[in-house]
Amino acid sequence: MGNEKVSVNKIKIDLKKYVEEDLEEIGEIVSSEIKSNSPDGYTGDYKRGWDFTITDNGTSVTIHNDGGDKTLTHLLEFGHIIQNKKGGKKYGYTAPQPHIVPAYLKGRNKFEGMMKDSAKKAIDEAKKNSKKLD
Repeated sequence: MGNEKVSVNKIKIDLKKYVEEDLEEIGEIVSSEIKSNSPDGYTGDYKRGWDFTITDNGTSVTIHNDGGDKTLTHLLEFGHIIQNKKGGKKYGYTAPQPHIVPAYLKGRNKFEGMMKDSAKKAIDEAKKNSKKLD
């Protein structure tokens, strides 16, 4: 074998700013999607209550309902039996009204694409900055 020298160029890739931007955008998209597909109810509090918060030092987004009827999420999403009182006579069933899971699935797919695009941008930016240092 020869005496070839191999040089290694280190590139520092910073995804943090892109992740923060993507989380903000996906939080808005998913919470809006849930809002638009949520049942209106009598007061509209449940529908209006959907929002998002960036958590875990900017590495995660939490979609939540802070409306007056926020405890209804499971009952509305999956349906429920209707009865007079706790332990009382059961007289009906409310059909499921899926609005959270579809928005989550749509948002998950969109976020995956956003992260791929962000990774490409971060790599391009890192390459550009490493050329400036040469």
